[in-house]
Amino acid sequence: MSVTLTPTQSEASAIHNVHPPAHGALPHYSSRTLVGEDWLDRVMALHAQVRAEMPESQRHFLLPKPPEYFRDLLTEKTGALVGVFVDEKLAGFMAVVRTESFAVAHAAGRITCPDDDGRLAAAFGVGEVGVCQSMCVLNAYLGRGMSRLQVQAAVAWARRHECRHLFAQVADQNMLSWMRFLDEDFSIVATWESGHRRFLLRWLPPEEKARQLRDATPLGLHVFRKDYAQVPALVAELTAKVQRGHIVFLDNMAHEAGALRFVFGQVAG
Repeated sequence: MSVTLTPTQSEASAIHNVHPPAHGALPHYSSRTLVGEDWLDRVMALHAQVRAEMPESQRHFLLPKPPEYFRDLLTEKTGALVGVFVDEKLAGFMAVVRTESFAVAHAAGRITCPDDDGRLAAAFGVGEVGVCQSMCVLNAYLGRGMSRLQVQAAVAWARRHECRHLFAQVADQNMLSWMRFLDEDFSIVATWESGHRRFLLRWLPPEEKARQLRDATPLGLHVFRKDYAQVPALVAELTAKVQRGHIVFLDNMAHEAGALRFVFGQVAG
């Protein structure tokens, strides 16, 4: 079943002003689209600074991009660039690249996950596609909800522009990133290896997530204790489930102290 990401009134404006809960005199956090080539130098400089702050072993988390890539986003030719701000200072951004279909996104290299058996194209081959790319936040602002703002704003943008699907691709070693997407209702729908193992994630519309939860069996659940020593085993289990045709997402409504409940569902477009 295909579900268009239709915006509610609040979601349509969310990209312009998304705030975490207020806590006393904390800085003012917000997100909005960056429009116009005047942003180009600042965006390029921030992108380079974030990559420079990363350990060499993690720089494949954020691939380098040429000025033309950002210029096309800033002029809204290929999508949007969502900026996150702390007291009006640009602290990070994320791209949402838009294409006419999954096939076009795949052919253009926007989605690089292999689809040799056509399973993904069969599930997601109808409607416009958005792809989240190049998420970056300066080290000084890590741990303050910046990535959450970016993902929420990307979802709001995709819904406002009536994309049928919204994807992201994340290295499995970058647990903080793919866990953030899962926490914002994305699911892991495919996994592959190209230099490093990667996950393809897709946003689950509320009605589709509710159906997946309703249809899940006890064998389709896995409770992960928040213990980083378990991460390799967790990644191995999630990868194995996805390779056998499942999708993986979080049951955000199941609250267990110190635990996360993963659900193994079925691919449905």
